[in-house]
Formats: sequence, C-alpha cells, structure tokens
Amino acid sequence: MTYQSGVPFSVIDSAGATLFTPSSPNESLASYAPGAGISDVYTSGGVQQRLNGYVNASAFTPAPTLNNGTLFGNLYRNMFCGPLQQNWDLALNKVFSITERQQIKFGAQFFNMWNHPVFANPSFVDISGQSFGAITSTVDTPCLIQLNARYQF
Repeated sequence: MTYQSGVPFSVIDSAGATLFTPSSPNESLASYAPGAGISDVYTSGGVQQRLNGYVNASAFTPAPTLNNGTLFGNLYRNMFCGPLQQNWDLALNKVFSITERQQIKFGAQFFNMWNHPVFANPSFVDISGQSFGAITSTVDTPCLIQLNARYQF
C-alpha cells in the first residue's frame, strides 16, 4: 500500500516580472490576494468534485505593477501540494505439490486493486490564463490483473 501527500506545485503569473526579465511563462510567481492565506487556497469537497477548480482563484492576484511593468509575486516555489495519492497492490500465491520434487505454483497480482484514480496536480496554475486550478489527468494506471503458473521439477 502506498499512501502519500500530493506532489508540490507553484502558482505562477506569466505576466509577472516584466521589469526584470522578458515576459515568458513560469517567470514569476503570483501573490496572495489581500487577506488570503494558505487556508483559502484549496476549494472544499472531494477531489473528484473539484476537478474544474482544485485551487481557489480568488485567493491569488497577479504580481504587483510598477512603472508600466510588473514585479515578482509574494508566493514561493512549490508552496502548494496536489491531491493525496494512494495505491493498493496485492499478490496471492498458492503452491501445489505433485510429487516430492514436482510442484505447480499459481499466482495472481493485482495492481491498483481498488481501481482508485490518482489525480495529477492542476494542469493550469497560471493565474493569467484560463481554466486556472483545473485537474485534467491522472498519474496511475487502471486496475491491472496478472495471472501466472509455474511448473517446477
């Protein structure tokens, strides 16, 4: 069984830091909205109900502006975590003795036994873009079952 926290991600502002570097994606991090904090970042409910908005867009603002350009935001890199990840694998084996020197071994392996989806981080973490905070993919395979038999002599 694997049960772990989600993978870290950053909320960026692709229009930020134009006073310092040419504007390009992933150049600057966003800022918290006035009065917002870490408790305001994630929307409530189960992950499957929040796929179109895992992160609360109103908790962030673009990087501050100054003299017809933008500064850096006040968030730091990999500040937030994606959805929790869990995976259950199971193996069952049975040995049948035919004679003292001969055996048949049967086995079954179940990968992602409960067929539980493991969702990836939000695909859109640029507050200047559309679909901000949406999760669009999974990172695990569906349930796989493998059967085997082995004759030993």
